[in-house]
Amino acid sequence: MSASQYPDVLAEYLRSRSEDALYRASLLSQLFVNEDLGPEDILALHVESLDRLVADLSFPKRIRAQNDAHQFLLEVMITYGVQHRHYLELRLGERTRLAETEAAFAQQRAQAAEELEREKTSVLGMIVHEMRTPLTAMQAALQMADRYYASGRTDMVEPLHRRLAGAVQRMIRMTDDLAAATSDTTAPLIIAPLALRETLDMAIEWARAAASQKQIALQYAAPASDIMVLAERDAMLSIFGNLLSNAIRYTPRGGQVVVTVGADDVAVIVAVSDTGVGMAPEVRTQIFEKFYRGPQAATMAREGVGLGLTLVRMLVAALSARLEVQSEPGAGSTFRVFIPAAQRSDQQGGSA
Repeated sequence: MSASQYPDVLAEYLRSRSEDALYRASLLSQLFVNEDLGPEDILALHVESLDRLVADLSFPKRIRAQNDAHQFLLEVMITYGVQHRHYLELRLGERTRLAETEAAFAQQRAQAAEELEREKTSVLGMIVHEMRTPLTAMQAALQMADRYYASGRTDMVEPLHRRLAGAVQRMIRMTDDLAAATSDTTAPLIIAPLALRETLDMAIEWARAAASQKQIALQYAAPASDIMVLAERDAMLSIFGNLLSNAIRYTPRGGQVVVTVGADDVAVIVAVSDTGVGMAPEVRTQIFEKFYRGPQAATMAREGVGLGLTLVRMLVAALSARLEVQSEPGAGSTFRVFIPAAQRSDQQGGSA
């Protein structure tokens, strides 16, 4: 049924004056609403249809038909009014819900953008904090070198040069680590027999300044000089550097960090233990995820990007090594790295 059938329905009613014709009129009213016809449109359609229908009637019949048509129009308009009101209420409800949904989405987008901006600012601040230590060391070494040159004590410049070179190397290492952890990729490693002591000594030296600032005792018993592992120097520096940095960061002032070296039948075991805040089991399962920081750790230390342990996990896997974590809340943590030992034939081949 369509609005164009109005003349036919009106004609049927004028002939029969039946309830069925009035029911069909109510259906037409729903069509008028759906087609956005207004009361003036319906009235025009009614007048035009009635004029055609009564044109050939006698005057008495025309008067009667007009009276009946007015009753028909009244029924149509009453039904139209009820349905149109219901229709407007539905449309208003839909528009209100749509507006509320759009407002909620806009608020969510604004909150997400604000949160992203806060995270970006936080990460940038953390990166700046991480880079400040080697930069400060470089600046101090340069200032001391200038003073020694000015006073003619050139013999003191060489140690400062080594310190400066170490700070530059550390900054390069940290930059490479950050790039590797954020991209989930590491450069191909050249694994070969490596003297463990030299690498550990350098990582410990880099960590001493941070430990001293927090009055943390950094204990380290250097291994025998001939302990050899199958590894890659830069990867080992990153692993030990990040483990030591984490241990110092989450150990309260006056605490202790201990580095020990042991071995089993196939691996050399380096353990980094601290007297820090420790971790609950649910935290231990997430600490190697990118940007994750446990609730207690985040409260205790604002610095830290949350990428160090992610990188440690990646590099340990790339070295075919193994990593174990032992920790309890309030009882500190121990990270053990099981590094493949270089066999005697490997050592001889590496030194040839």
